[in-house]
Amino acid sequence: MPAPLARRIGAGTESAAGNYAAIALIARSRLTSRSPSSGLARVALASVLFGFSGVFIRLSYDHGANVPAVLTVRSLTLLPWLAVFAFAARRARVRAAWPQLLWLGLLQTVNVVTFYSAVSRMSPALVSLIFYAYPAIVVVGAHALGWNRLDGLIASAVGATLLGIVLTIGLPDSGVNALGVALAMLNAVGYAVYILSAQAALRRTDAVTIIGSAGGLSSLLLLAGSFAWGVTLPSSTAGIESLAVVAVAILFPHVLMLSGVGRLGGAWGSLVSCLEVITTVVATALLLGLPLGQGAIVGGVLIVIGGVAAPIVASQRRPPAAVPAPAERVP
Repeated sequence: MPAPLARRIGAGTESAAGNYAAIALIARSRLTSRSPSSGLARVALASVLFGFSGVFIRLSYDHGANVPAVLTVRSLTLLPWLAVFAFAARRARVRAAWPQLLWLGLLQTVNVVTFYSAVSRMSPALVSLIFYAYPAIVVVGAHALGWNRLDGLIASAVGATLLGIVLTIGLPDSGVNALGVALAMLNAVGYAVYILSAQAALRRTDAVTIIGSAGGLSSLLLLAGSFAWGVTLPSSTAGIESLAVVAVAILFPHVLMLSGVGRLGGAWGSLVSCLEVITTVVATALLLGLPLGQGAIVGGVLIVIGGVAAPIVASQRRPPAAVPAPAERVP
């Protein structure tokens, strides 16, 4: 039986679309704990790189790229995940769980589009802060499914996150865009659903198959949609360079996260992952000249506290005895 869901919440995320944080959130089910200090360094570096990705996505937009162009770069960068289909054993595992994997691929596609679209309309720092509500949403969702207990401490952490969102988007100096907020919130909810769905899929297949299948399908769908919509590349060398940095800031963190998360516990993963949000906020101010307003700063602190605390506290709670054991995995 895999570890309780709550122990997988809160490692690093790709705020640049809330998708491949699934590496951190589900790969742990198959990796063993080794060399925590090495895992800490890898997850920390991955979180920082993920934090920069949203900023360089926005820089690409500012230099003339449209959303389909940046989605194309992202999809080409992660298309190698389709290599999972090259192995007969993996194909057997895909067939055993294809409805769940198809659902995860579609969810991931929606999550990527909502994040990249939100960044085109609003500060990456604000998008990242709103997205970081997802750990609290996962904890609540897991409780609704009977996978964990929701006590006073967990409820307080979730409440801090929700209050932080209200402060971040509700005060006059927040500088938010209504559609951008809606897209960022949809991204957070969609990613929480993705994590819960991935947990269910782990009952039929393994983490690498989930990551490769969902990521590969998502990349194919996004490539097709981007070219159908029309790709507009940046109009300057600086824009092309920004797209190149986006590719680097998406590809390398996935490798680092996959190799490091199994060496790091869930509590430390939650703490280290907040480096992503901090990096995005600082880089947005320095590179884009878009500092947060006072309301967003206070709200952001509450969101990060709640996002870190909720999974840590939840990970210390035993799941209810009534939770059924998962089905056997495909060999």
